[in-house]
Amino acid sequence: MTSKRLAAFSLLAALTIAAPLRAQPAGGESLPVTRCNPATNSCVGAGAPEIVLGGAGENIVLTTGRQAAGVVLEASAEQVTVPGCQLIAPGQMLCGMLQDYHHCRTLLISSMVDSCRIEVAFASGAIEPQAAEPGSYELTVESGARVLIRRGERGFGQARGSASVELLFDLPVEATPPAWCLQRSQYLYFATGPEGGLPDIKDAEPCDKPLTFSFKAHSDDMTRAWDLCETFAAWGEDLEDSMEILAAAVFHIRSSSPDFNARHPEGAATIARYITVTAPLTIDCRG
Repeated sequence: MTSKRLAAFSLLAALTIAAPLRAQPAGGESLPVTRCNPATNSCVGAGAPEIVLGGAGENIVLTTGRQAAGVVLEASAEQVTVPGCQLIAPGQMLCGMLQDYHHCRTLLISSMVDSCRIEVAFASGAIEPQAAEPGSYELTVESGARVLIRRGERGFGQARGSASVELLFDLPVEATPPAWCLQRSQYLYFATGPEGGLPDIKDAEPCDKPLTFSFKAHSDDMTRAWDLCETFAAWGEDLEDSMEILAAAVFHIRSSSPDFNARHPEGAATIARYITVTAPLTIDCRG
């Protein structure tokens, strides 16, 4: 049992012992019952408690008066729904539009969902996205990323260090001669965090030059890190987790081949080859 639960139950026991004894209501009538829903972290009914401890309700309830009321904890009848988002795993939402995604993030902050992601949407319909297959790229990741999380400050923390990445994609098959690659652009995209849904596009470079960039933990990573420290009762210890970013090389290709022109009008194609890059993240769960 965690120290938070011990403290809460000790306080509840003290309140109950200090309360004067009352006779059972005549006719076998029971005490009023307060019903609490841990999914909404709220209670209704006579004698509703003032405090419900714990994210999403952890079965710990303190009353406003000196006598403990009868409490029934009810499970949520339905999963939380977010307009414009779909449930892809328990507590995990995938959203299509930016406003829906940020609505989901407000629920993440209040512990109603575990994580929010936004679908990748390249800036133009003229860009053809292609997920890179294993073996079609060279990836090097060096990470010293670390977050310091304090028990009393969910959603906050200190980010230290970052992950450095070098990523080289093979050219798309569309660039096979007689076609040629003119240049490639670097495209970075967060599917999570406060910058989720917003791309970072660098100036064009030669097609055979690798992508080089760095990234670090964001505020949603810190919220998730706090939840992990709490879930695994790891306060005072370190946990190993990961953080991620989507990286793409946008290749600009031209050809005068009739076959190429049949597939790509005007003899030009813009192909975005991409992968999701994950990097180690150390979580320092401070007590």
